Amino acid sequence: PINALGYRGPAFSAEKPPGTIRIIVYGGSSVFDQNFGGYDDWPTLSGRLLQSRGFDTVEVLNFGIPGHASIDSLGRLLTEGHLFDPDYVLLYNGWNDIKTFTIADPLLRTMKPLRKQFDPRIEFANVIDRLLARYSQTYMHLRTAYVQKVLGLGAEGNVEDQPLSAELLPTGVRQFGVNVQTFVRLARAIGATPILMTQATLVQSDNSEAERSKIYYHYVQLTHDALVEAYRTVQETMRRVAQEEDVELIDADTALSGRSEYFRDHVHLNEEGSRQLAELVADRLADLFTAGAAQQ
Repeated sequence: PINALGYRGPAFSAEKPPGTIRIIVYGGSSVFDQNFGGYDDWPTLSGRLLQSRGFDTVEVLNFGIPGHASIDSLGRLLTEGHLFDPDYVLLYNGWNDIKTFTIADPLLRTMKPLRKQFDPRIEFANVIDRLLARYSQTYMHLRTAYVQKVLGLGAEGNVEDQPLSAELLPTGVRQFGVNVQTFVRLARAIGATPILMTQATLVQSDNSEAERSKIYYHYVQLTHDALVEAYRTVQETMRRVAQEEDVELIDADTALSGRSEYFRDHVHLNEEGSRQLAELVADRLADLFTAGAAQQ
């Protein structure tokens, strides 16, 4: 369910209620948790877990948008998120950034104006199409499959006849680091506490053939070994920035990565994986709140 402000989850007030500890989670589809209906996505579940442990004033908001990378998370915090007065902002990006690791051009040069013609991937044909997509998960899945077939697209909107690269280019890697560091500094500038998260992934150097069949290599245009290196770079960047900027790091990579029982594909969690991540986040946040209360 999408609320009136355009984000996944229960309705919330743009103006933060007095006494509320507001937490916003930014990222792509792995934050949106698109494989689950209702309010069972891991950010919302982490909020319920915190409330069940006595943190009644906590409000966790899911600001994940499928397809969004760290630059999108940064942009949305800058252009709107600060207006919601968050106390904490979490950043959980990785997979959608890796697709830039094979592009030599600066990020600015890759940005194109919106096409004027109708694009069924991001636009609805009419009111009925919009309503069915909003209220029916079955319709949305069938619609996505139909659009992919008509447009000749593969997994996550990519065209699958492009060659895979074994090389990471420095432009995208450097941009990711700048995005993460700027997100942290922007969060502090608006009076929020930033928290970085490494991204859990199925991708490992020793993946079995069955596991590799779940990895969408063409989306990032990388060979398996290059994708392993790309993820190592993403995780190291998150850890480095967390250390340099002295911010909390929630290490979902160490807790969940490579454990196929938790994944539907390369980066999207199944029900048990989503629950595990929600518990990890709730545990770390609860520790932060408890430590903060003890210092007061």
